[in-house]
Amino acid sequence: MRSSPLRCVTVLLAFSLPMVLGRDSPGQQRRPVQPHALTLPQQPGNPFETCTNLKNRGTHFTVRISVGTPPQEFDVIADTGSSSLVVASCLCTESGRCRSDSKCFDGANQSSSFAVAGMDPSKRELPDTLPVVVLTFGSGQIEAIAVTDVVQVGGARATMPGGVLMMVDQALQLSGSFEGILGLGQPQRRVPPAPLTGERSLASQDPFAAQPTSDDSALAGADALRHNANHTEVFESKSFLLAAGVPRFSICFNDRSSDGVLRLGGSMPASALGSVGASHWGLDFRGVSVGSGELMHRASFCGGVGLAPGQQSACAAIPDSGTMVLMAPTEHLKELFAMICGAWPMCADQAEKDPSMPNFQKLQVILQDCETWIDQTGLESLPTLTFHVAGALGAQQELKLPPEAWVLDVLEEEVHYIRKHVMGVVPTRVPQVTGKKRKVCAPAFGEQEYNSSRNGPVWILGTPVFYKYRVGYHLDTAPPSISFSQEPCGACPEDATAATPEPPRPSFLARTGDVSPPLRLPRRASSPLRLPTFDGKAAI
Repeated sequence: MRSSPLRCVTVLLAFSLPMVLGRDSPGQQRRPVQPHALTLPQQPGNPFETCTNLKNRGTHFTVRISVGTPPQEFDVIADTGSSSLVVASCLCTESGRCRSDSKCFDGANQSSSFAVAGMDPSKRELPDTLPVVVLTFGSGQIEAIAVTDVVQVGGARATMPGGVLMMVDQALQLSGSFEGILGLGQPQRRVPPAPLTGERSLASQDPFAAQPTSDDSALAGADALRHNANHTEVFESKSFLLAAGVPRFSICFNDRSSDGVLRLGGSMPASALGSVGASHWGLDFRGVSVGSGELMHRASFCGGVGLAPGQQSACAAIPDSGTMVLMAPTEHLKELFAMICGAWPMCADQAEKDPSMPNFQKLQVILQDCETWIDQTGLESLPTLTFHVAGALGAQQELKLPPEAWVLDVLEEEVHYIRKHVMGVVPTRVPQVTGKKRKVCAPAFGEQEYNSSRNGPVWILGTPVFYKYRVGYHLDTAPPSISFSQEPCGACPEDATAATPEPPRPSFLARTGDVSPPLRLPRRASSPLRLPTFDGKAAI
């Protein structure tokens, strides 16, 4: 077997890089923002607006892209938290380092537009020396080879010189097949190197990856890469958005099992919030209010009072289409849940009768028992939550999530506990699965400690926001900006290059046969939650 002396190039993706934030706060002068609009190349033949469906996979949404000539199609994760385009390589599946049930890209043998540095076009063979990129996510790492080929998303098409990353090894903590990532993050110019992860193969660290086969010729030099690499280089992450000249895009999701929509191009909305992130699509986050009208009460966290020297915002928020819930620090969630309990008559009454349990726990206990009351009352009496966000230039917006947007229901295995005596002496409670399932509800929130000395705690605004709003990202403003529109999500027409969407599908949660007005019911979580890939241990 031939061993390739691979050259190592490492990269740490956008979400682990410093974020420069700014906001107005009482008694503090905000650092002026230096507006900078990205220069977008012009791609002849690309329509001004194109639309493509986002397939609902239960825990996440995928978008159909094509790579190469003739096109090879892949269903990849649409990720606003990174800016690289990654597809699974057949080198990875043939070596056993990627799952065999995933589709893979074969460039050298199947694509006439494929190219890689050092390849002889007449022989169509990969060179002995290949640049290997190590991409670090919060959920693991990917090893890839940077190549050139044609990529199409909907009606947008571009050749990406060195911008297609063919995955040859991976250690991601993901279940199910994985065909790649379409990075829709704020495009990056330069990325600092990250350290190598050691001598072990990435596949050997991944419980979901198949073990390498004995015939490992396709990646014969991979382990030697980690043993013998003598230098690293800075890798410049390539963005499909920039390559295709896409000035803006939007993402929205439809309820139940309906597809979502990714729109590329289109008109600029009337208002948008300047991104406060240098590396993320980030916002100045100013807290949460519970209730409506005169009954609205604002939480004490992220209020902007008592900022430490050098701190530019109390909190930050990242709208992330790849996270199924809203992620926040534990102490913030405790206060928020207690406020929700006090504003919900059912919870407040029970809390008054039994003050021994903290209100934040009481809320979760009552929701968990939703099977006993949800069909009679729905979520009518639960409060609306208002998220206060602001942009780099001070513009503010309120994002309102009704209870059907922030409550999930799941089917849980019913378990009974029986008492057994171990060795006939020690009594032990032993779980026994009954084979039945019961409905339980839970707040669509998750705990994550993601702190920054410059920006304070960071919230992740996951899919509940994308179900309620059409979230737009705009590269051609200074600074790049984010918008939230309450236009119905709708659906893509059969012709993906068409600019006009089909009539919107109803997004109100209701059961077939319900009388008008229908009960407001929680959103169904059909599979385990997909949590963010942001690395909360790294600097923002």
